[in-house]
Parts: sequence; structure tokens; C-alpha cells
Amino acid sequence: AYAALLARTNCAVELLEYAASAGQKSRYLSRIASGAWTAVLAFAERGAPFDPASVRCRAILQADGSFRLFGRKQLVIHGEHDLAGNVVYLVLARLSDGACGAKGLAWFIVPKFLVDADGATRRSNEVRYLAVEERPGLLARPIRTLIFGAVEGAVGEIIGERFGEPGRISVLTSCVLDALHLAAGAQGVAVGEGAYQRALHAARTRRQRRGAGAARQDLFCAERPDIKRLLLNMRARTFAARLLVYEAVALRDRSLHRCASGNDKKHRHLAHLMATVAAAWSCTVGTEVVSLGLQLHGCIGSVEDVRAARPGRDAQTVLPGAGAVPDPAQIVHELLHEQGVSLRWLIEEIAGIARALKTHGALIELGIRLDADTAALATALDAMLTRGHVDEGISLSVAAPFVDLLGVICGEWQMGRAALAAQDKLDGSQDDGAYSNHVVGLARFYAVHIAPLARAHLQTVLAAEAAACVFADALP
Repeated sequence: AYAALLARTNCAVELLEYAASAGQKSRYLSRIASGAWTAVLAFAERGAPFDPASVRCRAILQADGSFRLFGRKQLVIHGEHDLAGNVVYLVLARLSDGACGAKGLAWFIVPKFLVDADGATRRSNEVRYLAVEERPGLLARPIRTLIFGAVEGAVGEIIGERFGEPGRISVLTSCVLDALHLAAGAQGVAVGEGAYQRALHAARTRRQRRGAGAARQDLFCAERPDIKRLLLNMRARTFAARLLVYEAVALRDRSLHRCASGNDKKHRHLAHLMATVAAAWSCTVGTEVVSLGLQLHGCIGSVEDVRAARPGRDAQTVLPGAGAVPDPAQIVHELLHEQGVSLRWLIEEIAGIARALKTHGALIELGIRLDADTAALATALDAMLTRGHVDEGISLSVAAPFVDLLGVICGEWQMGRAALAAQDKLDGSQDDGAYSNHVVGLARFYAVHIAPLARAHLQTVLAAEAAACVFADALP
């Protein structure tokens, strides 16, 4: 529950470090980073948790250069608490003289208690919480509805003086949302790893009788071939998701570094795509691995005794409406809007690894499989774009299987990269070979037992017309 507060505080620290002015950093950044104050993101509104263009919260410029904010924000996690001396809200609001849509937005610093130039707090700001959201999840994670400026307006400062248009939505919102997505992806990996470790412990300690008559014997569950495959399935999925999250984080860091020196559109868009795909697929993997692990714990009483079901419940308490887990439809909508340019860049990266695998004698089979799946991904993208020109709704109807297809192939891509690195170590005798052999074997298992799911998802994507049009007619 409290990890959600830390994740959002870390996102706020990144935003302030990247875009805030020197004065704002001196007043807020060190106190937030030290934990003396906490920071909360407030950008979701009623009916528009994902769409920045629908934001209705207003910011009115004052004579002294500050702003007064008026509006309501929902799904604000840890929006009101007394765990720290001050709560700093980072609010997405529309400038009073701004254009319609996403271009007229800006990020603002709105502290719970107003801050002087030396960092000392004084009177309360005009921020009130309206209600606690009645939503399922962790009870220690309060989700608030906040009211900014019920009378005179909540005092705020605009973020982003270093840009030509201070605090504009394009770079800053992408920075915030990508950080939230990656935090959710890391949580999905952690849930999957915890479920795998519980299942592995259960398989190594529980015995089952096998055979009949004189051949009957007690075996540990981990000695059974079907259980070995199940454990390898859990291990391979979690390992691939972890590698994908790591790659997304590294790509985002490189993108921010390039944007600091100049606007690098390619790396920024590719980093955003990787963050959303890594988050969506890693959370799916975490839930699936938990489900697989439950099969090792027996009846529901045994499951509850070892708390094996708890990670699954935790994985499903991440609220997509709060912006943590990206919606597959939103991912597809962004790809259609940019004509699939960023995904084609990603396909080129995956194809490069496939070529490298095919030139490596011990990994040729992995390269052939990855090359075929890369071609399948390109086919799926072409089909989505072709339908999107005619009717975007048809493409959105298969957004979930398309993102699953993309996640599975990205996992295969990362497993191929890991296999290349491990095989190079084996060829160079740089280690004892135990771990590197395990990584290569895990990559082979993923290519044979998990990657073929991509072809099933491809068939669903190609049959989008059949899935999109019959539902309304079938309703009573």
C-alpha cells in the first residue's frame, strides 16, 4: 500500500529534477527527496482518467506571477495524510489563455501548506478532500477526491521554465506517465517472482506418491516432469518481463538525457512505447504466474495457509484509472495516431537481434524463430493500420490480443539478447558456465513453449472484423 506513495513521490522527484526552475528545486526537491515532505500526482478527473485533452481543472494567472487553480481531481492516491510535514500536489490543469485539447495544459506545484522563499511552511492552501474513493484494493492506500480552489483558488506555481512554453504537456506528461507505468511494471515482475519462489519452495518440500504396486514411490513435486515444466514456465515468463522492464528503464534514461540536450523525437517516442508495453505485459505476466503457482498448493485451505493467493489479489489492486497500468486500447490508439512509426523502430531493433542470433552457431534456431515472430508482428501492425484508416473501432476491438502479441515477442527479444550475452561468456570461458547455461536453456524454453502464443494472438488480430461487429447484434 505504501509502495504506491513512494512510487508517486519518486515520479514527482523526477519531474521536478527534470523540469523545475532553480528556485522550485531549492524549495521543494530536497525536502521531498529526503522524505520530510511527500509529493502526490493529481491528473485524473471524472470521465477522463487517461485523456489529458479532457482536463477541465483551470489555472488563472495572477498579477504576482502565481496561479490560482480551480477544479476537481479524482483517483489521487494518498491524496490526504499526516505522514509528513507537507504534501506537495503536482496538478495537471488548463491555462486560462491556453488552447483547446492537450496543448493548453501545464503542470503546477500546489502545496498543502504554502511555502515561503526559504522553504518554511505557513498557512494552509485552498485544497480540500471531498471523499475517500470507495474502490477495491489495499485498505492502507487511501484514494481521495480533491477540490482545488472552492472559493479564492488554490495557489500554485507552473513547472517548466526551461522550455519555450513553460510546463506544456508534451514532454512533462510523458515523463510522469512513463515513470508510473514502469513502477507498475516493476510491481508486476515482483509479484511474479514472489509467486515463483513460493511455488518452488512448495515443489521442493512437498511429496506425492507416484506409480502402483512395487513401483510405487514418494517423490518431491519438483522431481515430476510436469511440475518441472510448470516451474520453468513461471521462471521464463518472469525473467523475460524483468528484462523488458530493465530495457524500458534504460531506454527512458537515455531518452531523457538526449532530450536535455535537444529534442530527440525518435528516442522519446520509442521510450514511451517501451514503457507502456513493458508495464501492460509485465502486470499480465505477474497475474498469470500467480495463477500457475496456485496449482502447486493444493486445495483452497492450503493456498490460504501459505498466503499463495495474496500476490494475485495484490496484483489486481493496481487501478488502471489512476494511470499506473496502461490501457491496451490507449496503446493502440497512440500507435494508430502516429501511423505505427515508433513500433516500426522497435521492430528494426528486434530484427537486429534476430540477425545476430542467426549468425551465432549455437543460437541459430532462436534467431530463426525470432525472425519469424518479428515478421508476424509487422503483419499484425500493417493489419491494424489498414483497418484504422477505415474504422478505428475495429482495430481497438483487438487491442488486448495485439498488446499481448507485442509483449510476448518483446519478451522473446529480450531472452534472445540474454542468450547472446550468456553464450559469449560460455565461448570466452569467462565464468563457470552454470548461470550462463541456465540463461541459454531458459531462452530456448521460452522460444519453444511461450513464444508460439504470439501466432495465436496474430490470428485473433487478423480476424478483427469478425470480433467487432457481432456483439451489439447478439445482445437481447
